Amino acid sequence: MLTLLSAPLWAYRHVIYRQLTPRARTIVDNVSRHHEKSYRFALRVFGLVAGALCLILALISIIQYSKFGEIGVDKFREIAKPQLYSGSRFIDSNLKIFLYDQHPIFGLILVALLFSVGLTLVLSALRDISLIGRLNRRLSRLKTMTS
Repeated sequence: MLTLLSAPLWAYRHVIYRQLTPRARTIVDNVSRHHEKSYRFALRVFGLVAGALCLILALISIIQYSKFGEIGVDKFREIAKPQLYSGSRFIDSNLKIFLYDQHPIFGLILVALLFSVGLTLVLSALRDISLIGRLNRRLSRLKTMTS
């Protein structure tokens, strides 16, 4: 879902970036170099989300073991009750194979991976849009001061 949301944000970012002057583009590129790299942010988010999801899975397993005396979670679909359906037989069957029929650990890691990639795409586009907006405001103030 976040990955789909990032497409219009990146398109808008490219439109406003192309409207900048070459000097302003250079400024945006220089300032962007000083921000945290997107892949590092994605790795941090992935580690945090995967760790939290594995901790939740461990708590579920401990509670289930203390209540029933066994751990009976075989598939990720037993944990993720509301499953996503697209309406396309091809997409739904592949989603079932690659996500819901997996062991819970692999399913949680895949969910954490998809979430961290989508969040990184959205937040990096929003960061760049905000940076370009602030730069445009400062440049417009400078133009009014000099004229």
